[in-house]
Amino acid sequence: MFELWDYMKRFNCDMVAMYDQLQCKGVQGLHGLFEDEFRKRDIKAFWIPHALPDSRTVSRAEIRRLINDYMSTVMHEEPLDPSLLDFDDSMTW
Repeated sequence: MFELWDYMKRFNCDMVAMYDQLQCKGVQGLHGLFEDEFRKRDIKAFWIPHALPDSRTVSRAEIRRLINDYMSTVMHEEPLDPSLLDFDDSMTW
């Protein structure tokens, strides 16, 4: 956890995307600690839920939607190509 702050400083990061592994309850307990540090350090952060063993739990489309919503509502950004916001990737591996 503490190395994250060092990496962010080294690479001059002002935002971080955190993966929220749904099947790992140990990291779930650290979620609040990260949130507190993000607020304290004025770092923009968002959480991406995922389940490595089963991609059906959280689809790639849902992950894209979460990121797109964050970028448009919090960061006030517009997509360079709106056609890439939503597309069918049901046949991907």
